[in-house]
Parts: sequence; structure tokens; C-alpha cells
Amino acid sequence: MKKAGGKIDFANDHVLTLTGLTYVRNDGVFVFHSPYNGTGSSERGACYASDNEMLDPRFLTDRTTRMKFSERAGMLKDCLVAEFNSWYIGGIAHEMGHMFGLYHDFGNPAELRPNTIALMGEFGSRHFDDYRWGGPQTSHLSAAGILQLLSHPVFTQSRKEINTHKWLSVSDLQFEKQDSSILLKANVEADDMPYGLTVLIHPWNMDEYRNESSIYTLSSAGQIEIPLRNRINGLYRMTMLFIFPGGAVQPVFKFFSVGDDGIKVLSVPGQGLVDVKELYNRLSKSVQTNQTKQKLRILEGVIKHNPPVDAATHIGDSLYLSDAKWHLGTVGWERPVRNYYSTETEATFFLENKNELFEKGIFAHSPSVYQFRLNKKWKRFSAIVGLRDRAHAQGSAKFTLLGDGKVLYQSPALRAGHRDEFKVNIKNIDVLELKADGTEGHNYNSWAIWLNPLLER
Repeated sequence: MKKAGGKIDFANDHVLTLTGLTYVRNDGVFVFHSPYNGTGSSERGACYASDNEMLDPRFLTDRTTRMKFSERAGMLKDCLVAEFNSWYIGGIAHEMGHMFGLYHDFGNPAELRPNTIALMGEFGSRHFDDYRWGGPQTSHLSAAGILQLLSHPVFTQSRKEINTHKWLSVSDLQFEKQDSSILLKANVEADDMPYGLTVLIHPWNMDEYRNESSIYTLSSAGQIEIPLRNRINGLYRMTMLFIFPGGAVQPVFKFFSVGDDGIKVLSVPGQGLVDVKELYNRLSKSVQTNQTKQKLRILEGVIKHNPPVDAATHIGDSLYLSDAKWHLGTVGWERPVRNYYSTETEATFFLENKNELFEKGIFAHSPSVYQFRLNKKWKRFSAIVGLRDRAHAQGSAKFTLLGDGKVLYQSPALRAGHRDEFKVNIKNIDVLELKADGTEGHNYNSWAIWLNPLLER
């Protein structure tokens, strides 16, 4: 931030950072040891890659010079310098797509040709302008990606809707199997009706890189009837991305099965993507233990989606940061959320550490950054940090708390089943920043969480 000299607002801008974290070994192999990822939304985002002397679009037509390079994953590749630039420039473009909020997307079969591949899908990042050096495929943005970017503030130059997460509810979801297609029906309610919808579908046993995408427009009536391509029998995961005029995107996740007896929307307790209302209704009917009551309180908060509190103007004696408005929120996987972990499965929905359930906390899968503006109104901050239960033993995270850029606290490397607690003085601090990073050169299962993150006067 100091190097930027105030010209870049990391809390509100979309920033591509090219590092110098590359070197040449004695055997001539270029070694990249830099973050190579991106995360963001219509509001803000960050993307990282490494620069070096062989990275230059002018080399995309060089069909004679060869080079060897190795990335953090350890893969060694011997190729034309042109192909290296296709891989690396395409990788930067792919991660910038995430920086703008795009999901993994293999495109629609109607879009694909033998010599094309979707930039945001499986292996698409490796084929930037392949045609310039004679490569087999050239990557492109899918129609779904283009639709999402059409109202993105970076491209429309309109005012960004900072910290606005649109409320939207999908009900009466059903599928009808027709002769040559599947008809998806649903009712949509929202504070502001979205104008567009992207549907991403992939078989449950395949990676999300294989998402097949389709795009649709929505009317103000809130009823949708969408024809989808017919599918063979099996289990599928579906992401519905509702797109709003200001660029905001609200995802809705569902499972469905295709069988000889028709198509069914799945709601399997403990498995699959969480339907928060369904989970709340089911727990309401179960035995009311103390833990069940805790979970119901958490779910009520998620369903009510109360607007976050501005810590800079709040007048109470205390405030959980998980209820406060952040001015920057980025995570290394999924999206920033408060007071729960993830909707990926019911087993990992709630914030749990050392078999203890927490009602207040922030999901912070590394690498993650949250910034809060305090306006020098608070005196103390305390929290518990650790990995969410069920994280793999290979996962780890280190937590750092900064006040106006100065380190106030840093944890040791923590793994599943561990935690650290702290309380620090934050008097006269204007911007409080919470960071979490993996500690072994990767963020695999780095299921970081900030628990009971409390501001006090």
C-alpha cells in the first residue's frame, strides 16, 4: 500500500499485482514462486501473478525459441516460449476473471468449436491466443462470462455498489422432463429484481471446471421457465447466478437427479449444498437441545440478512466484527460470509473449532483479507483464531491482525484441532485488517476462521 502512494484504493479497486518472485536456475529453468490466483466481485478484487523477461505478448508468435519453467505446484514444462506465454498470459486472464467475480465455466456446447475452449473452464487458461503460434485451441470468454461483465462497474464505469449483497429468494423450484430438453421452473423474489441469470451445471462426480453454462434474461414478474439441455441419468450440481444492474451477483446452489422416474430437486440432510430455510425448518421440528437452539439462532440471522453495522458510527459499547460492514472482503475459496462457514455441505455449514459451536465469526479461507474502518472509535479487540473442524491434516493457516498497516498480532501456524486466543489494544486505530494465509506454500484445506471477533470501547 505504501508503494502505491495512495493512488490505488485496495479496499475498493480491482488490482492486478505482478510480483518479481521468479528466478532462473543454473540449468536454465525458470522457477515461479509467486501467488497465482484471483478473487473478487463487482465491488472489488485482487489478482496475483509473477513477471519475468520471457513474459511478453510479442513472443506469442515465436515458433523457434524454447524454454523450461516450473510453477509452485512443481510441474516442469519444456515448450516454445510462445506456448509459455499462452499458458501464463491465459492464466493471468483466468485469474482476473475471478477477480471480477466470474465462476469456473466450461461454456455451452453450442459455443464450442474444435479449435476453441472457454477461458474460465478446465484448461482454458492455457490457450490464450493459441492461433498466433499454431496451438490446437484458442480460449474465449463464454456468453455467461460476457453477460456477467456487461453490468460490471469496471466496464460500465458506473458507481460501485460497495458492500451490497442483494437479498433474493428462489422458491417452488421444479424440473419437467420434455422430449428434447429439461424445463426449469421457479419463482424469484428479490428487493431489486435481477435482469439476467446464468445457470452452471456439472455432474456431481466431475470438477466444477466442467460447469456447462447457459444464459437467460428475467422479467419483473419473478417467474422463470428455462429450457436446459437434456442430460443422462445421474446426480448434478447446479449454480444459478442472478445478475443485477449494478453488477452484483447472487448465487443459489442446488442439486438435482435425473433418473428413469424423472428429475428431482435434492435436499439430502448432511449432504450437498445447504438450503438454509429447509435446514431451519427441519431443525425447528427436532428435539430442542442447547446446540439445536444455537443453530436455529444462527440460521435466523442468515435468513433475516440484516444489513451490517458501520463500526465507525456504531454507538454501542461492543460490536462483533462478524456483524459489521467490511470495506474489503476477499477469500481464497468461495465468497466472504459472516456467522457461518460454507453452504457447500451441512457438515461444514456452522463455525466449529475443537468441537465447539460459535454463533459469531468470519469465514476466512486463506488467502483472505477483511478490512474494517473504525474511525478511531474503539479501544480493544479480541478473537479466537483457528481452522474449522474437519479440515485435512495438511491444512494450516497463520493469522495476522494489522492496525493502520502495523502488525498488532500474529498467530503461530495453526492446524485443525488447534486455536489461539488474543486481546489487543486498538486505541486510535482507523483501519483494522484481518488476514489469513497458508503456511506451506499452498492454501489446501486452509479453513481459517475468526471466532467471536469482538470490538470493545
